[in-house]
Amino acid sequence: MKRDLESALARPAQALAAIAEADRASNLSTRATQHRSNIIKLIDEVGRRHSRHTVFRDFVTMSAVALSKADLRQAEAREELYMQTVAKYSRDEATSIAHMFGELQEGLHVAPRDILGEIFMQLEIGNSRMGQFFTPHHICELMASLTISNDIEAKVAKHGFVTVHEPASGSGATVIAMMLAMQDRGLNYQRHVHVTAIDLDFTAAMMAYVQLSLMHVPATIVHGNTLSLEKYSQWYTPAHILDGWNSRLSHARAERAAERMLAGEEGEAQAEDDNEPDAPRAA
Repeated sequence: MKRDLESALARPAQALAAIAEADRASNLSTRATQHRSNIIKLIDEVGRRHSRHTVFRDFVTMSAVALSKADLRQAEAREELYMQTVAKYSRDEATSIAHMFGELQEGLHVAPRDILGEIFMQLEIGNSRMGQFFTPHHICELMASLTISNDIEAKVAKHGFVTVHEPASGSGATVIAMMLAMQDRGLNYQRHVHVTAIDLDFTAAMMAYVQLSLMHVPATIVHGNTLSLEKYSQWYTPAHILDGWNSRLSHARAERAAERMLAGEEGEAQAEDDNEPDAPRAA
């Protein structure tokens, strides 16, 4: 019993130590981490009556629905999902969840990164059997810098934008790092990139959707299975809808098809979804 208790006490300490080390490696200031701490405190408060896992999941779901209002075709179903989710909370608890959303907005403004992933791991609500582990931001930055192509500026100059595909996006940590890497190269990711991100876990997909939406990244987030090609739901960020990316992606496919015909290539693989681009990749 004592060993079990010691092990249980050690796990939160290990998670906190890992987050603190990641903060130091990423050179995050106290101001940059304060919003994350505020969200965790609010989750703990609401979690007195509900489990922290449930509160976190519902916070992410309600935030995603609120951000998806521009998708009028799915508005009714999304509103129903919101009402089903919020129904279990009191008015004060719902207000606290709304405050979490405000803290996340501020946190991403101060230091854009995978804040929800950090919270997810600090609260220790991940599923290790599904390989759900937080990847520190400085590691994601390194991966992005190694992945991004040397001629990305030339691709953007020629085609107007590039695409990024992430088949196992998790909370979007690597995608966020890729956007920041493009920004460091002098490219505006809000205008010159489109992201397609997929994850099998609904909460993880919504974490990516919320954070990319708040960063105004044009993206299609798919809750689905990359291996079996099953698609359970599809979420378009406000930037995707408001900036006319359906049209831009369709034009890119038509342009590529014309190039192939002129080159004498036989046939063309047809995309199953009109929003799956055939355009130059960022990497």
